[in-house]
Amino acid sequence: MIEPFKDPGLSRPTPLRIEGDVIYGHFAAWGTQHLARPGITPPRTGEGRYFHLSGYEHNGVEIDVGKITLHTTHAPVQGITSEQAIAHYEHTGTVAAYVRAGDDAHGAWFCGKVAKGLDEETLEALRAATPSGDWRGYNGRRELIGILAVNVPGFPIERERVLVAAAGSDHLALVASGLVVNEAGPGERLRLHMARKALARRAKR
Repeated sequence: MIEPFKDPGLSRPTPLRIEGDVIYGHFAAWGTQHLARPGITPPRTGEGRYFHLSGYEHNGVEIDVGKITLHTTHAPVQGITSEQAIAHYEHTGTVAAYVRAGDDAHGAWFCGKVAKGLDEETLEALRAATPSGDWRGYNGRRELIGILAVNVPGFPIERERVLVAAAGSDHLALVASGLVVNEAGPGERLRLHMARKALARRAKR
C-alpha cells in the first residue's frame, strides 16, 4: 500500500496512478531527452523549496505540500518572473491533488492525496492526464515550482514509462506540455510529426 506524502518506492518510471484517494507516480524520468530540444533532460527536484509552499493537514499534523493543477495552461516560459509563474498556477485551473515531490533512482516522483470534492468528470480528466513539471530559474539553477496535469504530452513514450517535460527556449524555464515550437526547424517539426503519429497509433490499440 502506498503511503501518501512519502516516497512511494516505485520500481520503475510510473505514470499517474490513483488508488482510493491516494495519487502517485513520476512526472519526469532521468536521462530522457525532450523530443524537440535534444540534450535537454529533466532537472532534479531536490527539496522542492519553491514547490512545497502550501499547508495540508495529514493525520493531525500540518505538512508542506505542492499542488497538481488541472484545467489550465502552462505559464509562459518567457516574459514573466518565477514568482509570476507560481501565481499563474495559484489563480488558474483546478487544484486536483496535494502532493509531496522528490527524486528517486528512476525520476522525479509525486505522492499525496486527491483534492476533496472533485466531481466525477474532473476525476476522470485527472486519471487520463499526464503530470508534467514546471521548472524556473533561481540563482542560476532550475527549481520545480509546479506540476500541471496535461492532456497532450511533450513526449509520446511507452505507458510503463513517464512522460517527460518540454523545454522552452530559455533553458532556465523548463515546462511540461505538448508544446508547439513556433520556431522549430525542419528536423524538429519532423520529430514532432512522427511523435504525434506514434501517439495516435497507440490510442487506436
